[in-house]
Amino acid sequence: LLVKMASVHAGTSGFSSIRPMLLSVCVAAAVLGAAEAKSGFVVAKQELSDGWALVNGNGSVNVPSNVTEIPGHVHTDLLRAGLIKDPYFRFEDDNLAWVRNDTWTYTCGFHMPAEMITRIGNVVLEFDGIDTAANITLNGAHLASVANQHRKYRLDVTSVLNNENNQLVVVLSPATAFAATAAAEYPYNIGDETFIPQHLASRAFIRKQQSDFGWDWGPALAPAGIWRPVRLVQFKDVLLTNVVPSVTLDGDIWKVTVRVFYIGEPTAGACIATAAVGGSKTQAALTDGTADVSGANDAMVTLSLAIRTADVEQWWPAGYGAQPLYNLTVTVVSGSDVLDSASQSIGFRDATLVEEPIDDPEGQGLSFYFRVNHVSIFAKGSNWIPADAFDNRATDERLRRLLTSAVLAGQNMIRVWGGGNYMRDSFWSLCDELGLMVWLDFMHGGGRSPRHSAHISEWAAEVRDNVRRIAGHPSLVMYNGNNEGIKSVSSNIHGTPVPSYNQPDTQAIAFADYTALFDDTVRRVVAAEDVTRHFHASCPSNGYLYDDTAEQISIQRMGDPFDNRFGDTRHYDYNSYCLDSSLFPRGRFLSEYGWQSYPSISTLLPVTEEEDLNINSSWAEHVQHHPNGNPQLLAQNAIFFDSPSSFAAFVEQTQAVQALCIATQSRFYRAQRNTSGARTMGCMYWQLEDIWPAPSWASIESGETARWKALHYHIKRAYDPVMLFADLSGTNVTADKRVIVSNASVSIQAVSDKLAAIAALNVTWALWDWNGVVASRQSTVVSVPALSVTSVLKPTLLSALLKTQAPENSVLVVTASGSTSSGEKVSTSTELFLTPFKDMQFPPTVPTVNVTCVGSGASSVEVSVVADSMVPLLTLAYSGSLAGYFSDNSFLAFPGQPQTITFTTWGGSPVVSTFMEELSVRSSARVIRLHKFSPYAV
Repeated sequence: LLVKMASVHAGTSGFSSIRPMLLSVCVAAAVLGAAEAKSGFVVAKQELSDGWALVNGNGSVNVPSNVTEIPGHVHTDLLRAGLIKDPYFRFEDDNLAWVRNDTWTYTCGFHMPAEMITRIGNVVLEFDGIDTAANITLNGAHLASVANQHRKYRLDVTSVLNNENNQLVVVLSPATAFAATAAAEYPYNIGDETFIPQHLASRAFIRKQQSDFGWDWGPALAPAGIWRPVRLVQFKDVLLTNVVPSVTLDGDIWKVTVRVFYIGEPTAGACIATAAVGGSKTQAALTDGTADVSGANDAMVTLSLAIRTADVEQWWPAGYGAQPLYNLTVTVVSGSDVLDSASQSIGFRDATLVEEPIDDPEGQGLSFYFRVNHVSIFAKGSNWIPADAFDNRATDERLRRLLTSAVLAGQNMIRVWGGGNYMRDSFWSLCDELGLMVWLDFMHGGGRSPRHSAHISEWAAEVRDNVRRIAGHPSLVMYNGNNEGIKSVSSNIHGTPVPSYNQPDTQAIAFADYTALFDDTVRRVVAAEDVTRHFHASCPSNGYLYDDTAEQISIQRMGDPFDNRFGDTRHYDYNSYCLDSSLFPRGRFLSEYGWQSYPSISTLLPVTEEEDLNINSSWAEHVQHHPNGNPQLLAQNAIFFDSPSSFAAFVEQTQAVQALCIATQSRFYRAQRNTSGARTMGCMYWQLEDIWPAPSWASIESGETARWKALHYHIKRAYDPVMLFADLSGTNVTADKRVIVSNASVSIQAVSDKLAAIAALNVTWALWDWNGVVASRQSTVVSVPALSVTSVLKPTLLSALLKTQAPENSVLVVTASGSTSSGEKVSTSTELFLTPFKDMQFPPTVPTVNVTCVGSGASSVEVSVVADSMVPLLTLAYSGSLAGYFSDNSFLAFPGQPQTITFTTWGGSPVVSTFMEELSVRSSARVIRLHKFSPYAV
């Protein structure tokens, strides 16, 4: 945005006259640029993270400067000052509406830092992010009016700064009021697509994290704050603003093209930019300049490097190889002065989205899969939402725990959902390190969007800012225009007309809005900034029918956005039996599918009172933002279980059902890889993590503990590189929630993501009864090609498989082992429950489960778990203060067969005796008796 001593809408001018400054100590020491100069001038930076006082509109609420935290939000500063309760506690999200509806002013007093004394240079003020509508002044001079949470702002303050006693003021207006005013001024009603009871209106009219207005898994808090770092930057002649590398493969040469963006007015030919990776180096003179510091008109020089493939190692998605990263440095010098420098990690990988014709007997269409380093990758992943309603509470350590948990569960892809934000730099670095491919939505959460010029301009600047910031990361493999944008303006979904678009003029306006913003703006800006990655039209969508970035013509393939023949699709069915695979779509790529559950009691206790822990309580109704969500959970639970004896039992049932529902779908989609008419090559369940402690689709609960739900353990098994899928199809559910299996059939498939074939996979399927006796066993040997699926057992009537066995007294257990052609040993197993747990004929004797500590380490405890009878869904729970995860959980226990389980902490050393006291074991399917043995030295 515009930034020179004027409103954001005014024109720009050159830098203020350059002058020496007498400087004194500031609230934080200045930091010299990334590379020390051999002599002369380097960029100096002073972080403005301390000394911010906060006051509300009428001055009745104050937070002193020694309490606030920048980056942060008003809510978290009020909480830190003891002025409010935790917004997640009970009904506080509603009770704190006054916070979002007030005007808040942050004021920072500071002196210029001593390290800048006597230096001559330009000074800019950088805001990496402001949430959201704000006026910024320095020493009484108006710098800018801003209203986009997703942008970075750079303001020229050279002529405004004092040597001492500077006062920086940021006045934050209510986002809801800003959005409401913009909506009222718009010439026509675009609707306000949200089906959430606890939502705030008009979110499309402000460039703010859309989920802040409420979602079916999160609160409507609409927080305000300075949510990203703030700093002063002093420079001479040139300041680097973005270093944007792109890596492409040409034969046996990696071409590294580095676009170096900068501000300043260097003397022509006097400033030299150098880029280096390892021993490769290139340089070019800076011939252009710009006096506009806003970022809208940065000057640029392009540097090119050619690196032999033999000299570097390839970056691979998790599960396919290592993730080596190489340091790229860019330095700008003028004579002996190092004016500025920057560095970042890059990876060498060749990635593309493949859309090639498919001509199956079931119908024609296009493929939709990612190819990395010439390998066709089945994407196994999940969807990422904001990890907290207040970004500053989602620490880098929490992000590491969440993303590491994804990889530990076999995932290789994360979709950054379009109703959140573009994520801070540490997120992208973690994905690079962990091998997580990232599908990035641009930040539109759904519904229609306005297209007036100011809104379009904000979008264009936002896209440009963020693409330049993140395009150098090897983990980023695809851009996606929006979440549910084309779905929101479609007139026909699943063959059903959308009533609101029965009027042709309404639909015409909706498409005009959509095209102006996403095809004519977002798509074109991305094409100008990054041509190395695929741009998908919308999620879900059929992709582009014609997309010529050179001609700037992009035409979407219209029709039902859930067409299984093209692009991506998704599946939500809250009324049917969730394990019936005949209801699952046979799509190219499943970008969303899911089922809800409640978080564990340990997670709920800090935010509830005793009276709340009841499915019929006001609190349970309040935090369930999905319409009809609790009745849906109860109805699906009733298929699998008898009525729960307590709220804790209800919670465990929801987690068990969620795990079975989503893991079954995940196995099914993986097994469709080679299936004619499907050709599925990716599945990402909804969703990885929670934003707050409430019912949701997440597999990991909210907070710093990052506690895994049962689903995450089931996903870990479903995403195994070599996986078995045992499917029970042809079931029928009666009106009284009974599952009829008399006409059902069973099939078994072996799926491999290994790069080497398994010539002989030994597969055994056995029917066990609930007394722990094997009633029948069959075996076969199959060949599983690399990256493929092989049928082990073709659909067989369950009655033929059971013979005289009753399905209520049987569980099908499938195991497999073998070696790949490269010599790697593989083994895997799965089980198929033939009836709901409530119908199972368990022996009358209550099984005993013995848990014994058998080892411990600096950050782990190892226990042996053994039952004296068959126990499905055996689950270990740790209620202590250490955050961590189990190596396996929610599994089928066999009589007399010890299972060694390791609990690994994210940090901190467990005391074994305390850990054993805080460990419990239970099953939502069967009552058990637990014996815990005192730990002993090992």
